[in-house]
Amino acid sequence: MPQIDPKTGKQLSGAKKRAAAKKRVSAYKAATAATPARAPSASAFASMPPAPLGNPAEAVAWVNDLMLLALDQVIRDPALDGNNLERWRQIKEFGKALGMVRDKASEQHRLKTLSERSGLAPSTTKPEGAKPLAGIAKPQTARRS
Repeated sequence: MPQIDPKTGKQLSGAKKRAAAKKRVSAYKAATAATPARAPSASAFASMPPAPLGNPAEAVAWVNDLMLLALDQVIRDPALDGNNLERWRQIKEFGKALGMVRDKASEQHRLKTLSERSGLAPSTTKPEGAKPLAGIAKPQTARRS
């Protein structure tokens, strides 16, 4: 959405947009410097375990936790006060993403809990009697040869 000059009703020039962005950044830095004890930082993510590469079931729950931590930082950031539109945009975006991941994360958490309780582990072996299909000729009903 273009930024509009309230006096002329026209879109702001590039220089005015850069000046407004610089003003927002300096206001954010001033507010963060005023309360450094509660300012969010990357150190909060240090407590997160490494990404579970190759395990999509655990990855869904991991991403859910990561987004919740990032949303928590946006909510607690003292520089993003109630009048800051960037805060509300970030909350909206995290909310949408969490809504899409929520059901998958809860299912994966439930499956993980049940498999830990029962002692089941995903099978990596082929069932007995399984044969590769590479050497089997296609039947007459096959559409393409």
